[in-house]
Amino acid sequence: MTITVKVIPDGNPAWTGAADEYRTMSAAEAASQQVLAEPFECVCYKGAITDSCRFDGWTTDATNNITVKANPGDECKGVRGAGFSIESSTDTNVLDNWDGNFIVQDIEVISSHLNISSYAFRMNSNDTTYKRVMGVGTTTNGQGVFVANRNNLVIENS
Repeated sequence: MTITVKVIPDGNPAWTGAADEYRTMSAAEAASQQVLAEPFECVCYKGAITDSCRFDGWTTDATNNITVKANPGDECKGVRGAGFSIESSTDTNVLDNWDGNFIVQDIEVISSHLNISSYAFRMNSNDTTYKRVMGVGTTTNGQGVFVANRNNLVIENS
């Protein structure tokens, strides 16, 4: 079985207020953080949110991992604004991963802050996979991806 939460930007699909629905990724992460005994998925629906999220404090393994992905049909497909996107203009990393066994797929992550140390993606753990993602820096100093001194980063584009 897989634990699934949904990040639903306003109106797409209609917000029902169910316990597994969140307006922001950071709220979904904060409410769900745990020692995983089964895989965890954060499913993101088409639309744009302004947020930043740090996955930190989870206990994962190769089987019981964290996946952040677009809902089927809501993938970015390499086109800006075509699917789900998360953007932050604050002095922070937008999607910041401090826990291992982490998979991100089919979403667009945008850093629009002027600070050179703010990244769209920051990987600070082992065993991270990025599948068909867009990391965008939209300002002169905007950065796409930062990888700390860790192991096993996989980038897949097919």
